[in-house]
Amino acid sequence: MVYIDMVKLFETDRLIVRNFEAGDAKDLFEYVSDAEVTKFLTFPTYKNIKQAHERIQFLHDKIYTKKEIGKDHDFAVAEKNSKKIIGSIGFSRWEKYGKDTSIAELGYIINPKYCGKGYASEMVRGMLEYIGKNKLIKRVEAKHDPDNPASGKVMLKAGMKYCRTDFGTMTNNINENTDAVVYYWCKRKFSSKKPKS
Repeated sequence: MVYIDMVKLFETDRLIVRNFEAGDAKDLFEYVSDAEVTKFLTFPTYKNIKQAHERIQFLHDKIYTKKEIGKDHDFAVAEKNSKKIIGSIGFSRWEKYGKDTSIAELGYIINPKYCGKGYASEMVRGMLEYIGKNKLIKRVEAKHDPDNPASGKVMLKAGMKYCRTDFGTMTNNINENTDAVVYYWCKRKFSSKKPKS
């Protein structure tokens, strides 16, 4: 078991992935208050910055205190040069069934102002490399709505592989009982390149 005893989880060439702090609420609200950003997500679009403050407080009260990565663990993604929070990455599922069977479900969000720069695939790849380096879990899955193929391209670019399509299993803010296109990563299939820490 690997425990988190630091604010920063890891960094890549251009990004720092760390715990959310109270001062990040404005940056978080900037992208989760955008209906175009949240339309394929499962939580409602934020209406006021108080919701961003409450989310960060929840993470500190209920999640970060566990000192280990797990379900509902969300991290802030900061651009190194500007220090601005440009997105989030975390896990909606984290299950261990035994020594050789374990699975997590990865999700991510990026501020649309920073799309097209390769940041999304960089944050996903960095997280997968961190998991592999620290032997945290055997398998990671991520899924997207078929109406959002750009998300699948991010997964592929980050090193994940197409796994399957689960029909009628996903509900988000614009589609009810839509299909879920699922990608996966297994530790043994990933490169040996390691993130900076």
